[in-house]
Amino acid sequence: MSSSSKTIVVLGSGPKLGSHVAALFASRGFNNVALLSRNEDRLKEDQQFVLEQAVKGGVKNIEIKVYPVDLQGDPQVLRDVLKVVENDLGPPEVLLYNASKLERSAMFEYTEMALEQGYRVSSSSDSSSLAFFSQSDSN
Repeated sequence: MSSSSKTIVVLGSGPKLGSHVAALFASRGFNNVALLSRNEDRLKEDQQFVLEQAVKGGVKNIEIKVYPVDLQGDPQVLRDVLKVVENDLGPPEVLLYNASKLERSAMFEYTEMALEQGYRVSSSSDSSSLAFFSQSDSN
């Protein structure tokens, strides 16, 4: 890793916002990209998309790594994966938290469980990731 390396970590990579934001950062000089999501096949597609967009933008030296992890699973597993990311690519300059749990329903007819799952995805793993990188910064 060179001293000019810049890293973005995308938690919740996907076919819309996550991969497109990663591609934009890659085309603007972020040469280390970490994509995290639970769907390994989707991650490989996102990796290819980001690479194609970076190459179109004239980027020649880029490393895009994928890390399958369930962001709403065990917080310790997420912290362990984030350690691997940091060891592989260095500390990130940008951390994009893009995880969500989308469930179609008629307006105001969400089940209590659906609301709780959405809340957990939106709050628990983002606090785990922020806590991990905050701890890394202080060391």
